[in-house]
Amino acid sequence: MKRWAWLCMLCLAFQANAGGRDHAVGTLLKTEGLSADPRAGSQSMATLERGERVEILERQGGWLKVKARQITGWLRYLSVKHGEMSKSGVDAGGILSLAGGRAGTGEVVSVAGIRGIDEEQLKSAQFNEREYAKLEGYGVSREVAQQFARSGGLRARVVEYPTQPVAVSQPQGIPR
Repeated sequence: MKRWAWLCMLCLAFQANAGGRDHAVGTLLKTEGLSADPRAGSQSMATLERGERVEILERQGGWLKVKARQITGWLRYLSVKHGEMSKSGVDAGGILSLAGGRAGTGEVVSVAGIRGIDEEQLKSAQFNEREYAKLEGYGVSREVAQQFARSGGLRARVVEYPTQPVAVSQPQGIPR
């Protein structure tokens, strides 16, 4: 519980520090093409280098609209670390790994919490027959799926559904 409290306080401190700016600042985690549109396969307008600073203007699903080198374009959300790298080279990652209890264990944990669409996009969504047909094209027969599973050494398991809902206790001090 103490780890959660420290983590919450640390996050609030970073959030308070980010206030007062019109736009957030980010740093590229890897070399990435700056796209013209927020979609895979979009035309690349420039290549931004790992560690380069960007101004975050907007978020749309798994994409960030950014400005870098006087060019505005789109980057994948997971390619940008929010905030600037410190001059000492120390960032919150080390502190957060201590709070998470995984410092020095060699275990890598990655969590992505990206929502693909927001409420407004959901309300204005329309059926797209071409995209639906494309999606259907990814399907395979039961036999092909079973053959693929066997080639990977996977075996079928029966998992029974619980008859009663399982109560999950909420850790104390963490709001729902």
